[in-house]
Amino acid sequence: MSKWYRWDMHIHTPNTQMHDGYTDQNGQRANKEGVWKKYCQDLNKYGASALGITDYFSVKNFFDLQKHRREWGLNSDIVIFPNIEVRLNDLVSKKRAEKGKTSSNVNVHLLFSPDADKQTLEKFLRELKVNGPSGRKLNFVDDLPEIIKGDQVGRMPTSSEMRSALQNTFGTNYSESVLIMIPNSDDGINLNDGNGYASGRQFIQDDVDLIQAREKKAFEDREWLLKPTNSYGKVFPAVTGCDAHRLEQMETFPPSSYTWIKAERTFEGLKQVLYEPGLRVRIQENMPEPPVKSKIIETLELNNSTFGTKTLHFSDGLNTIIGGRSSGKSVLLSLIGKLASNADKFKSNNKSYNALIERLSRGCTIRYADGTVGNRDGQIRFIYQDGLQEIARTPSARKEFIEETLVNLADINQIRNEASKYRSQKHDAVVGLVSQLATLDQKIEDKESKIGSQQDAETLNKNIQKLAEDVKKRQEQAKNIDQVAVDEMLERGRALQQSAKATTADVIELVQLRDENLVQLNPQINSYTRQIIKETVLSFQEKIASFNRELQSKVDELIQEKQNTLSQMNSDIQALKESTLYSSYQEQQKRSPELQKFQKSLSEQRKLLDDITNDKDELKDLQNTKSEVIRQIINELDFEDALYSRDIYETDDKTLNFKVVSSIDVDKVVEMMSSAFKPSSVAFKDKVEALHIEGGGLNIEDETTIDAESMHEMMIRCIDLGAKLPSNETPYRSGSSLYAWLEAFSNMEFLKIDYRITYNGQDFSDMSEGKQAFILLMMQLNLDEDDKPFLIDQPEDELDNKAIYDDLVSYLREQKQQRQLFVVTHNANVLVGGDSECVTLANELIDDTGINGHQFTYQQGSIENPEMQASICEVLEGGQRAFKKREQRYTFSRSVS
Repeated sequence: MSKWYRWDMHIHTPNTQMHDGYTDQNGQRANKEGVWKKYCQDLNKYGASALGITDYFSVKNFFDLQKHRREWGLNSDIVIFPNIEVRLNDLVSKKRAEKGKTSSNVNVHLLFSPDADKQTLEKFLRELKVNGPSGRKLNFVDDLPEIIKGDQVGRMPTSSEMRSALQNTFGTNYSESVLIMIPNSDDGINLNDGNGYASGRQFIQDDVDLIQAREKKAFEDREWLLKPTNSYGKVFPAVTGCDAHRLEQMETFPPSSYTWIKAERTFEGLKQVLYEPGLRVRIQENMPEPPVKSKIIETLELNNSTFGTKTLHFSDGLNTIIGGRSSGKSVLLSLIGKLASNADKFKSNNKSYNALIERLSRGCTIRYADGTVGNRDGQIRFIYQDGLQEIARTPSARKEFIEETLVNLADINQIRNEASKYRSQKHDAVVGLVSQLATLDQKIEDKESKIGSQQDAETLNKNIQKLAEDVKKRQEQAKNIDQVAVDEMLERGRALQQSAKATTADVIELVQLRDENLVQLNPQINSYTRQIIKETVLSFQEKIASFNRELQSKVDELIQEKQNTLSQMNSDIQALKESTLYSSYQEQQKRSPELQKFQKSLSEQRKLLDDITNDKDELKDLQNTKSEVIRQIINELDFEDALYSRDIYETDDKTLNFKVVSSIDVDKVVEMMSSAFKPSSVAFKDKVEALHIEGGGLNIEDETTIDAESMHEMMIRCIDLGAKLPSNETPYRSGSSLYAWLEAFSNMEFLKIDYRITYNGQDFSDMSEGKQAFILLMMQLNLDEDDKPFLIDQPEDELDNKAIYDDLVSYLREQKQQRQLFVVTHNANVLVGGDSECVTLANELIDDTGINGHQFTYQQGSIENPEMQASICEVLEGGQRAFKKREQRYTFSRSVS
């Protein structure tokens, strides 16, 4: 399994060929063995567990340390790599180009496997030759004392000679046996135009594998080297080394520049930084580790006879499980899901398999990185095989999945509450208005009935005219009072009585108004639970109460004013009745019974005319009020503003987009209309659907005609039809009515909240089921901010290799840095391209003589482990291609045998 270890790939030893400053415990250099023992003690304290043991053109000290490490006291868990530091005379260093130091040459480090044998490496040093005196060829084993003298390299090979020596030693594919590193410091290669520029840049492109970051700017160098636009022309992994020639250089090496590599401490492990320079290498003081260890499954103890393997260890990154058919891959994943979260469903519609996992889990134990044991309900995300397809094909399950995933990007409850609040407000408004409409309709019907039962105004006017003439004639005959004055008095009396009647009605309504709290907050505000809302409401309560008191005071003033006016009117009426003229009028009535009779009839006819005039005025007012109520209802029934499509998330590359969409559920509209109306009736077809109108109406059999505009127009037609229709002309079913339909419609249950997903411009609904499942997985990986472990069985099903590598693998690589992943897969690209830190190979052993008849066994390793690489290539189709593709990501070329 790939783990984080601290590496230092450039550290010199005692007896290094130049600038040796190591001493023993007493600060002396004479006791060579004492110096080496002190050196090993210092390495043990240094903290790095993988070291590049370095010397100039030599491996002698590496093999001396390898041979005597035990007796000199070097910890057994420290892995050492031979690092041959060479200087090449055909490459110009930065120091020489920029600072004019002609003695400065480029340092090149050749890193070899810890298992490399001495004979092979010395053969390389013998093949590496330079010209000596008198044209004699010198090599770097037998002639090294002649080449390096007084801390100076007197003769240096060229880069071409170095390549030839490597090829003569390791063959044409020598790059499999050596990694070439150069420093990013002044001893590195000149990259500026001018002397050595072209050859230096070519050397970097063709030969260099690693860059040693600067000691005090290591982190900055790493970030810069990971950019393809860096001066070297391609991405490089950055590592560090203290370049110690004495103890003090180890002690003063900055902790912030420590190198951590996530790999086995092998040569193949070191190669992983070439393929994954961003994922496999960190430069920082402390070992990278997950922030919450209680969310990392560290081990699984399989205390069950069905398993031949008893303990499995897992990485905090990407754990992949592979194997042949029925080898126990899904069983293992399901078991982890069961033990980690107490899940009870591991396959769709497969009770026997679910029962099997329940049985196999007995006695097995999950242990977390914080040392705790046992399940944690809801602390993992487990998706069984075809689980995402099952979600994708079920709208309600898909919506629930999306909402759970998007909860960190959008307040789903707020979206729901807004929709519910909108519908509730519409419903409350329409119900109130419909109640007014029903009352108005009844009043209008009563008023029209009353007017219909009365004499018409024309007849009454004729009667009044005739009676007035008769009264006048008889008054002239009496000639004892001023009849003009009497008529004016009586007219004034009628006007005062009419005004008094209207004023009395005003006082009655004003008293009703005063006794109510006219201004109050919407009762729906009580549904809010947050304290800030309660505090805000409370702060306005006194203002509202004050406003109501002010309004009531104003109403009291109006009541008093009206009562004073009424009192004056009553006084005026009483004064008329007490006047001399009125007394004379009364006397006249007594003396002339016939005149009295005609005057009484005239008064009755005038009263009838007044009543019918008032009734018609009131009818007109009722009809005007009804028109206003209908206008308000029509406005409330317009729900265009409730339809929207809002972006709630889009990836940086704009490939994946999520929208929340409020739209019309056409099926619900049809269901509601079919329930309220008689769809086959002529009245419904002509008056409600109205398909004959220009531009078409609304056809419940054609969903393309159902939209916000056509529904609103349909509701207007329903209102225009009115509430009172003959049974043979009504479009409504028995028990339904305009009022009931308006109230039902105002619930607006046909409005639905859904989510629209597009990927690379393709709508989710247009994708295959497998692609939909992949999008749901990508949503989960990309958007779920929770860092709990994620378990998924065969996410690559029904995806082509391009989608797997370009999309699925990319998300796995990103997400494994945020959470622990467990993936069962049949595709090599998932584990190789995803850079799986822990590969578990499942196998089923058949034993007919055994108690169980079979056992599941598991072998674990990393993808840099040669044995595991071979198993991957054997078990998974396309394994070798996947490794090749991974190696070529940053244009490196490595082979897998």
